[in-house]
Amino acid sequence: MSYYDLPIIDCHIHVSANGDNSKRPSLQRHQEFVQEVFDKTGDEAMVLLSYWYEKGDLFGKAGGVNLMDTPLGYYLKQKCPQKLYLFGAVSRHMQTPSRNTREFYLEQTKFRHQAGCDGFKSLAGHCKNYRIMGRLSAPVLDLHYEYLEAHQLPIMIHVGNPQVLILEKSEQVEPQEYLEDITELLTKFPKLRLILPHFNFMSQDLDKAEDLLNRWENLYFDLTPNIFMYEDFNKYPDQVVRSFFERNSDKILYGTDTFLEEGNLNPPLQVQVVRDFFEKEHSDFLASMGLHTVPLSKNVLKKIYRDNLMKLLPDTPSPLNPEYVIKECEGLLAYPSYLNENDGILLQEIIAYFKNVEV
Repeated sequence: MSYYDLPIIDCHIHVSANGDNSKRPSLQRHQEFVQEVFDKTGDEAMVLLSYWYEKGDLFGKAGGVNLMDTPLGYYLKQKCPQKLYLFGAVSRHMQTPSRNTREFYLEQTKFRHQAGCDGFKSLAGHCKNYRIMGRLSAPVLDLHYEYLEAHQLPIMIHVGNPQVLILEKSEQVEPQEYLEDITELLTKFPKLRLILPHFNFMSQDLDKAEDLLNRWENLYFDLTPNIFMYEDFNKYPDQVVRSFFERNSDKILYGTDTFLEEGNLNPPLQVQVVRDFFEKEHSDFLASMGLHTVPLSKNVLKKIYRDNLMKLLPDTPSPLNPEYVIKECEGLLAYPSYLNENDGILLQEIIAYFKNVEV
C-alpha cells in the first residue's frame, strides 16, 4: 500500500548530527542532506531546529553544544527560502551570570527574530538539562516568553524523557513536576504558541494528555517517533487511540526527529514509523518491532501533516537579514575556545556568502 497523497510539513528536523560534531560536513554537504530529505520524503517544507547551551553547564569546561546550529540554519534557509522554516536556539547561559538575565534572553530572542527565525527551540526540559537549567517557567525567562507571545512566535520545548529509560538519580524528574511547570508557564503566558515534541512523553496516559491539550488553545504535541510512544498506543484498544486523535486532530503536528547527518537519510526510518502506523492497515516493518498499526482517516491526517502547523507559521518562511546573520557569526568567531575543528572555517564561509546576499 502506498501512502496518501497529502501535503506534508515536517516540524522536527535537526540542523546538526545526533552525536559528535567535532568534524562537521561542508556547507555543500549540509545542502545535500536537506535535498536528500526532500527527495526521499516528498515533503512540501520542513522546520529546521537549532539548540545551544554552554558546554560548561554539563561538562564543566568552556564551549557550547551545537552552537553552530543557528548559523548553519540561516545558511540552509537562505539556500532554500521557500521550503525551510528555522527555529533559532534559545541559548542558555547558566555558567555566565552576566548573560543569565531577563534582559539578555529578551535581547537574544529579539535579535534572532530580526535575523529571520520563524520560531524557537529549547532543550531545557530534557532530563539531563532540567536540574541544571531550572524551571521552564523561571522568572528569568519571562521577558523572552512575553516577546514570543506578543509576536505570535512558536517555541518547541523538549520536556522529559520516556519513563522506561533508566536515568541517573540526579537526572530523574517526576512527570507531575514537569506538568506543574508547564501549567505555571502557560498560566503566565496563556497565548504562547508552545509545541511539546514526542507527545510530551504522555502516551501512557491519554486522558491526562487530552486534558492538558484542551486547557490551552495554542498548545500542541508532535508525533516525533520515540518508539515507546507507539508501544504505549498499542496498549490501548485501537478505537480508544483512534478516537483520541479524532477529538484532538487540531492539536497534533507531524514530525520525524530527523538529523541532517550521514547514514540517517536512506530513507528516514522515522518517516516510515509515523506514516505506516497512521496510514496502513498492516505494516511488516512495524510488526517486526512487535507493533500493529492504527490507521486514521485522510481528513484527520491532513490536519496533522500540514494544516495545524500552518496555524503557527507564516505562509512562507520569514526572509533573512544578512546584517544580523553576519553579526551572529562574527560574535561566535570572537570565542575560538567554543569552536570545534572546522567551525571557524564554516563561519567564515557563511559570513562571505551573506555579504553577497542582496536585501
